[in-house]
Amino acid sequence: MKQIELKEIQKIELDILKYIDDICQKNGIDYTVVGGTALGTIRHNGFIPWDDDIDIGLTAKNYYKLLEILKKDKNDQYKLLDPTVEETYLYPFAKLIDTRTSLVENNQKPINNYGIYVDIFLYYGLPNNKWYRLLYFYNLKKYQLYFSYMLQEKIPNSDGVKGCIKKIIKWNAKRIGKEKLIKRFEKLCNKYPIEKSDYCTSNWPCVSRKYQILYSDVFKKTMRHKFESIEVNIMEKYDKYLTNGYGDYMKLPPVEKRKAPHPSDVHWRKKTNERTKNKSR
Repeated sequence: MKQIELKEIQKIELDILKYIDDICQKNGIDYTVVGGTALGTIRHNGFIPWDDDIDIGLTAKNYYKLLEILKKDKNDQYKLLDPTVEETYLYPFAKLIDTRTSLVENNQKPINNYGIYVDIFLYYGLPNNKWYRLLYFYNLKKYQLYFSYMLQEKIPNSDGVKGCIKKIIKWNAKRIGKEKLIKRFEKLCNKYPIEKSDYCTSNWPCVSRKYQILYSDVFKKTMRHKFESIEVNIMEKYDKYLTNGYGDYMKLPPVEKRKAPHPSDVHWRKKTNERTKNKSR
């Protein structure tokens, strides 16, 4: 089947984001764009031209409210994926998928009903004490490694001592099992309410603590901002957030680094003319 190109991927993701935004606006759910999507919102008024995904973040009260609505949603075009609704889905956070598309990420085990998506992250508090905070963060990272290695078909660079450690982590994750890992991780995530914490992080702390340990006040207030042809929520303190994550965030990276971050195989589940025919019935 014909591969879906980046511009079309971005258009599909934009439609998913608009759908989520409409639900949030109607139901009083506060969210913010995060990561590269927040950077693109401010620097480009939309996508970073070479970016291939959209990320949003919510505090616990808003996150679980949104997930409950999406679980009950009857729209056939979009489907919520989280560990509680799909057995083959091993990420500890949620995604909203466009069911008309099919996506296979490099070196990842197949996920049923997987397609082009918007990532939905939970942001929660961390201990205020510096040393407790670091220990707690590295405990979270341990769980991230469990989920990451369970997701992978083959562990990269699995030779030598480091490779041995990776294999042990994967074996231990399988031994514990997905259900127990998710329960333990969720319990960990909800231990420190963000409203009572000076610091916070997401439920996928996939980069270093410098970028992922954030001041929780950045999530207290959001505002509307242009993103391509729509408006989205972004934290009012976006400068503090983006400076923490990217430094001089208005400066473009070198040309050789302007690449899509998630190599994958993406195509339509049905041919375009079949979709058009179905719509006209």
